[in-house]
Amino acid sequence: MTDNANSKGNAHDDKNPKKKVKTLIIIAVLVLALAAASFFAYAYFTKTFIFNEDSKVAPVAEVVYPLGEFVINLNDSNNRSYLKTQIAVGYANKKDEIFIKDKKFQIRDIIIQTLRSKTAEDIRAVEKTDELKVEIMNKLNELFEPELILEVYIVDILIQ
Repeated sequence: MTDNANSKGNAHDDKNPKKKVKTLIIIAVLVLALAAASFFAYAYFTKTFIFNEDSKVAPVAEVVYPLGEFVINLNDSNNRSYLKTQIAVGYANKKDEIFIKDKKFQIRDIIIQTLRSKTAEDIRAVEKTDELKVEIMNKLNELFEPELILEVYIVDILIQ
């Protein structure tokens, strides 16, 4: 009888470690699933990682519309500096050209007013060229809803 009791006790001890291992595996899988769900929920609600809005592809200017030549007196104290430039604008869809043509005079006026407010040094500085382009683009996009102009290109430039 003692042997029988021992064998029953040993059989019971053999099943316990297997159950413990299975239980630990199930708990580990649940913890990992909960951690992954928490990570994705946090990323979604805070708009970080894969849900970052900056990671979306920005529209690309596929079509360019030339606005012609501009000859402008610059805002210098000696009033002798002038700028001669050619500017073009980039936009996404060929069908939007009609909107640009309809507002061509307003577009040219905005560009002229923006450039006239600059000094020769403002325009001559290479590092300020991108700032000037962004400024012109932002002012031009005030004419369109939604924003239509994706890029401003300075094709030619001469300052005297």
